[in-house]
Amino acid sequence: MYRLLIVDDEEIITDTLHEVLSSKFEAKLEIYKAYSAKEALFLLHNTRIDIILTDIKMPGKSGIELMHDIVKMWPKSKIVFLTGHSEFDYAYTAIKQGNVKFILKTEHYNVVIRTIEQLIHDIDKENELSQIIEYSVAQSMKNNVLEQELILKSLLFEKANLHTNEVALQKKFNYANINLSIEQPVMLVLGKLNISNEKLYSGQDKIYEPIIKYWDMYMQEQFQYAFVKSGPLNIIWLMQLTDEQNFEDIRYISKVIEGNLELVQSNLLEQYNVFVSFTITEQPVAWNMLYPALNRLRSLQSLTLNEQVPLLQIDYSQLHQFDLQLDQIRFLSKLRQFSIWLETGKDDELKQLFDEIERLKSSQLLTVPLFTEIYYTIALSLFSYINKAKLNVKIKEIDYNNLMQLDAHSTTQAAIDYLIEVTTQLCTTINDEEKSRASLVISKICEYIDANLSEDLSLVKLAQVHYFNSSYLSRLFKQECGINISEYIEQRRVLLAKQLLSDPEQKIRDISLKVGYEAAHSFTRFFKKATGMTPQEYRDSIIL
Repeated sequence: MYRLLIVDDEEIITDTLHEVLSSKFEAKLEIYKAYSAKEALFLLHNTRIDIILTDIKMPGKSGIELMHDIVKMWPKSKIVFLTGHSEFDYAYTAIKQGNVKFILKTEHYNVVIRTIEQLIHDIDKENELSQIIEYSVAQSMKNNVLEQELILKSLLFEKANLHTNEVALQKKFNYANINLSIEQPVMLVLGKLNISNEKLYSGQDKIYEPIIKYWDMYMQEQFQYAFVKSGPLNIIWLMQLTDEQNFEDIRYISKVIEGNLELVQSNLLEQYNVFVSFTITEQPVAWNMLYPALNRLRSLQSLTLNEQVPLLQIDYSQLHQFDLQLDQIRFLSKLRQFSIWLETGKDDELKQLFDEIERLKSSQLLTVPLFTEIYYTIALSLFSYINKAKLNVKIKEIDYNNLMQLDAHSTTQAAIDYLIEVTTQLCTTINDEEKSRASLVISKICEYIDANLSEDLSLVKLAQVHYFNSSYLSRLFKQECGINISEYIEQRRVLLAKQLLSDPEQKIRDISLKVGYEAAHSFTRFFKKATGMTPQEYRDSIIL
């Protein structure tokens, strides 16, 4: 689903257009509105917008100035200027910019509708894979894929020492056609496919092809990048801006990547029924911190609420800012595997881990230092997860002194048995918690909506308040509740309005404010559309 933003300082125009277009394009567009360029920029900085319908002359920043901000962040966005000013200078400035159309306010709404329909058609055509196959094939022929993978894997997985070898590494990049600079940090993106084994084994390369091609389509204008496949289900991208001057605030880079990845996800889902989740670093990562940053992305990506909804999230931990030593990195790498299996309820993998410890013990390879490290790695992971998930109240029988003191156990076998016992208890609790986790999240969102019906409840706002990507939140809500968030909000506002209208002392103007409508006429249209009656007609019917 694409997104359209209406921007006009005249409230009646904005609200009417929102109502007309929402009714016409309910199944095709998520429609947002803003009453100033400042409000519009807030939305543009927090989510991808595909079509912008904006006035030219507004207080503060004009529509032309807003257009320049839009094309920096979302160069593929389509812009429609809707204005009462027909002066040639305005029209010429707007039309000479690509992806821009110009409509006079004196024209009928049908003209606006036809224009939006044409833009949706244009975006659909641009998204057709056939138009980018030629470009992708040409790109792949330029790249020495094998050489690229060897170089990138050494950076991502082998903790290469970059401090003393930057010049040589840049030469390797140039030779292998890796268009990245070793002098600049990189954004890191981890992609994970959620597909059946049948599809996986039918041909891995064919599975990766559409992902890489859609990536090229949406990223190549603003970024230089290289990618490497990691296992049968993962792709890792390293990215740098082609022009950093387009971004006055570096925080917006991850939002631009996020917005483009939404389009990659939606096209893959619609065209191929392929689910791909993405996790992104919040800011560029120093080259010598790629290894721990990637570990962090993997850990975050394992915490999905619903595997049938493609995940898209940003890592706000800023792990790259910490100066981790190599011995710490080695420890975190071991801890990561156990932690991920624990958090995702991978009982078989956990059992295999303990079986391996038993085999080491039987073969006399389990030295005291090695077992001490293994014990405290697992014990700390268990202890940390219990505290993080606030499960200490539910698992009262665990003796934390025994857990965190290896010498509290009489033998090595007793220590292993104790770790197995605690892990089993924790896995059982986690599995029970996981079943209701998504429901609890949606329940909290519903509670927030019910408590703030008079406030801005746009999808972008709800996603920001609850730390979700807006598309992910929308799909998760629909999956859990069976209706869209907008439908739920409308139902709750109608219910509240009916309750308030039953009190004759409540003025309709005040009621409109309490259900989120600053303009009484907008509330009247909303209420009549939902109930078939105006607020006054409904009040008269129940009072009589």
